[in-house]
Amino acid sequence: MNQKLFTIVLQPIEAIIASMSPIIDQESLSQKLFFADFVRKLLFVYIEQDSSLRSLPLELKTNAKCRQWGLHHTPFSTLKDGFSRFDSKHFKQLFETAVASMDLKRIKGIGRDRAISGH
Repeated sequence: MNQKLFTIVLQPIEAIIASMSPIIDQESLSQKLFFADFVRKLLFVYIEQDSSLRSLPLELKTNAKCRQWGLHHTPFSTLKDGFSRFDSKHFKQLFETAVASMDLKRIKGIGRDRAISGH
């Protein structure tokens, strides 16, 4: 896993995750899977370009980098439960925060309005 990319993508949303997670965990009655951990694990899957959530538990269990970064083993059924446990509005807020913090003008042919509207 590319640690630098993981850090770059996580950085703009870390503060909001830290503030939101305790509230979200309490609302969702989380006992095994917590919002902050779930987001970090989804980010890992995205950066690793893993096409299957089913393979994530094995990766979390066997990949030394996962343990180094605090991504601990989670059973598939628990990960799957996260998609229904955590309201999509929280992920929307994280996405909007991340996009708002990016300098999209630096990407050739794209500006903030074009990236959001698609035109």
